[in-house]
Amino acid sequence: MWAGTREKRGTGPLLMDRILGRIRTMRFPNMSDDILPIHEFKAKASAILGRVRKTGRPVVVTQNGRASAVVISTRDFDRLRRTLAVNLEVEAALAEVEAGRVVDDADFDEALAKARQRRRGR
Repeated sequence: MWAGTREKRGTGPLLMDRILGRIRTMRFPNMSDDILPIHEFKAKASAILGRVRKTGRPVVVTQNGRASAVVISTRDFDRLRRTLAVNLEVEAALAEVEAGRVVDDADFDEALAKARQRRRGR
């Protein structure tokens, strides 16, 4: 089955465990400290950004009593972007499978071997 081949090549369940582990490391806001009105955020922006960077906890900024923005660390932002990119790739791959555009292991390995031979022949 192709899933076994994918695991050997460093993807599959092991990759998903690493991705989910990264998501789990993102902290949740502390309701009493990390929800701030915009005027307080403006007055203490530098200190708040330092706290976000140090603690990893996002800060929710409110306007007129409603959540308006969430401030997260650049590290967490990069993790979210990578996770989104992987999710989009998985969705595209699943669509390919559902459409029947799949190759079994033997055919894949044969095509890969031929491609490697052509590459070496250059």
